[in-house]
Amino acid sequence: MPSEIIYTTSELSTQTLVLIVFGVIMGSGGFWMLLHKIMERWDWKTKLLIGSAHDRISYLCESYIKKGYITKDELVNLQNNLIVPYKKLGGNGGVKALVTIVMQLPVRDHLLYTKEES
Repeated sequence: MPSEIIYTTSELSTQTLVLIVFGVIMGSGGFWMLLHKIMERWDWKTKLLIGSAHDRISYLCESYIKKGYITKDELVNLQNNLIVPYKKLGGNGGVKALVTIVMQLPVRDHLLYTKEES
């Protein structure tokens, strides 16, 4: 007659309990479904963010092109706060032509108002 080995919780190490719990979670279909939902939601949020950045970059570039120059502060803001994150999130480069034109505009120290712009 084989003897059964029964462990009490005090005899099980923390590591063993963690491995058991981890195994149960990883084997659970519900866990993978939850993970899929989280990733899907993140994907849609990312797409929305990329779309919003694309729209904002396009609008700003068009306004700088129309104005005929860009200030240093506007250039830093455009590059650091919009273009770089847009590219890192996977933006498809749809604004590349506009950005190229803006980068060739004269850069001024500060905004100069004219009678037409004020």
